[in-house]
Amino acid sequence: MNIKNQKAFSLIELLVVITIIGILSTVASVSLGSSREKARDAKRLSDIKQIQTSLEMYYDAKRQYPEGGDICITDTPGDYIKLDPSKKIESNGVIFMAKIPLDPLDTGSSMYKYKRTSAKTYELLYQLETDSFFTKEKVLVATQNAICDPVATTKNGGITSDCHRPNP
Repeated sequence: MNIKNQKAFSLIELLVVITIIGILSTVASVSLGSSREKARDAKRLSDIKQIQTSLEMYYDAKRQYPEGGDICITDTPGDYIKLDPSKKIESNGVIFMAKIPLDPLDTGSSMYKYKRTSAKTYELLYQLETDSFFTKEKVLVATQNAICDPVATTKNGGITSDCHRPNP
């Protein structure tokens, strides 16, 4: 039997094909990971806007924002406290948010935190994965629907003119 008459792939051809498949699968998995991070960040931003809307409706009903213990795991005045997903935002039987959303990852530092700074102001903290400073928490400061970046707050917690109204 003559080996040259058989039709088959050589070892080098097989190795080239396996290498190409490996490179393509690596590129696909890296792209998929980035898409997952962006999807989780989009959910975080949506959750924060829903929480903010619920807090504004609460404020309209009570003329003050809720105390930390009403919507958080513990009540430590002046501290940022993790929002409790088992609690709801309500006032006098009117439910503004039936269930506080949970961060998509909910791992240690990756969570939503709340601090009532006064009866008329509060701060929500959250962390984005795709932010260029992803190791730091990105602070959302809100007062009567105003949203500020961390650099837009003064040292005493007041809001500067860098604040803007959220897009509808």
